[in-house]
Amino acid sequence: MRVSDIAYARNEYVKEAEPIKPLWESSAGKALEGTRLPEETRMDIIEFHVYESTPHTTNAPKKKREDCVIVLQGYHFLNDIDQYVGIFEKYAKGEISEYDFEGYIAGAEKAMGSALNNGFFYSITRGVYNLVDEMKENLKNGVANTLDNLKTKFTIEGRDFTYKEMSAIQKTGSYLQKMIGGNSPCSYDDYMKMGMARAYAYKPELGLTRDQADVLRIAAERRINERLENNKKWIEIAASEEQNSRWKGYYIGGTIAVASNTQIISGIVKAFSEMDPTDPSSVENAVKRYQELLKPWNERCASYIATQAPGYARGYVQQKSADFWKEFYSYWNRNVV
Repeated sequence: MRVSDIAYARNEYVKEAEPIKPLWESSAGKALEGTRLPEETRMDIIEFHVYESTPHTTNAPKKKREDCVIVLQGYHFLNDIDQYVGIFEKYAKGEISEYDFEGYIAGAEKAMGSALNNGFFYSITRGVYNLVDEMKENLKNGVANTLDNLKTKFTIEGRDFTYKEMSAIQKTGSYLQKMIGGNSPCSYDDYMKMGMARAYAYKPELGLTRDQADVLRIAAERRINERLENNKKWIEIAASEEQNSRWKGYYIGGTIAVASNTQIISGIVKAFSEMDPTDPSSVENAVKRYQELLKPWNERCASYIATQAPGYARGYVQQKSADFWKEFYSYWNRNVV
């Protein structure tokens, strides 16, 4: 498996990057403005291993066929993945049924699957049964079953993590998935978020290990590629509409707007994908580059606004620049662990 990596200017994670290819050859191609990006191979063949949802420890109970059907209830899906530790301990003490235990495992698996963007469930069943074994041993020896004490490992993307480390991956991964977004037309801000998501997990403030950060980057790449594939249909729809002449060169569409200037898109993705999260000046330079790339578009908007509200138009470009600065740092400075 080969995954496109982040290239930082001054970072221990320096690797060669494969730039995101944000637009496609399509019947909407003629409507796209700017310089077309060079052909690159996107990361569209992710390989990952999913364990069967059956226990693999030697002491795990053998189920009858009729016992394998679990009807999931709302209470099986907890708000915080850390809360499942208390539930698993209850099972270790014999305080909840096997039926409910399996339901809670499914809830935890859904939380991981959503954060890693690799399906509704990401199987951690084997690890949970091993965790329960450890909990039983701790209870016997008078050791508390806390996140810091539990040593059982869970395998994610070929790497092993404790439950505490897996929890940090799930929480930060959920944040990144929301940051990148889903099925809506891509704006220039969306490309900024895609680039930022590739670097976010390597922020020193998060305190994540390299393995944790790498797993989160892989998950972010999945979402990015999915978002770009979804954007393809928006390009087709926008190109079929009567075009808004004021958007020419920057957006296509009439009732909807899809960012279409490939030169700007390429510059945004490059600036944010390659910033060094350990260097504040590198991060600041990425923001400045975004403002520089979007300034011509903001100036065009200001010219149009001047025909309607001249007073407001005078400070429009500066205000847009300041607003973006605030938006970027509102995402970047939210440390989720």
